[in-house]
Amino acid sequence: RWQVTAWQKGRFLSEALSPPGYLEPGRGEAGLAGHVTVPLEARWEMEVEGGADGVRYEPGDWKVLNRQGVRARLGLAWRGGSQAGRLSVTSAYHAFPRSRDEWGERRRDTRIGAELDGSLEGKIAASLSLSGSWNQSEIPAYDFRLMRAALTLAAPWGKGSLQGFAALAHQVYSNPGPEEARVAPSDQDSGSVLSLQYVYPMDATRRLMVQAGWSRSQTGFRNDFYERLGISLHLTLRGR
Repeated sequence: RWQVTAWQKGRFLSEALSPPGYLEPGRGEAGLAGHVTVPLEARWEMEVEGGADGVRYEPGDWKVLNRQGVRARLGLAWRGGSQAGRLSVTSAYHAFPRSRDEWGERRRDTRIGAELDGSLEGKIAASLSLSGSWNQSEIPAYDFRLMRAALTLAAPWGKGSLQGFAALAHQVYSNPGPEEARVAPSDQDSGSVLSLQYVYPMDATRRLMVQAGWSRSQTGFRNDFYERLGISLHLTLRGR
């Protein structure tokens, strides 16, 4: 089996706040990726994926984070009845055309990672993911190690269904540079998240969904984080 995916998304911000205020910078992203699945023996499959992507930031102070590059992933997946698992390794290379150090060295990053995830489907559905990555840059101040664990649980509750998600990330820079150095904010899987969602079908045409969540994400400056706490209520109406 094969699949080709293209994506684009954007966020607009006309002007950044002065410290200590912070708003995530505006950015436009685009990418193209191809995915191939090769059946192996019995319940095993091999997955191969490759693609390219690019990001452009606004306003001007954030353009040092503009980047483009390529990435690849190789995985081995297993499925048996209600259980599934996957082990994958990833590699990515990105160039930052506007980012240079004091000696004029241009920033180029190579990132290597591994991920192990498993899922169990039944009355209670659960999935667990453990990952780690290592980023090495031509500018040593951007070398870091990142570990992340994520857990998803879903189960019926009353007449509806309840879903919870938790992710914990820990990122350490090997050669910390100045505190004001800009690093890519929350799009680098460096944030921690807790969320809870309850879906209640009121009848055949109406559905109520309540969501609550907390997140802690990198602001875009090294070792500086911001937190979000939110509650939302959604009512979905569908015609017969």
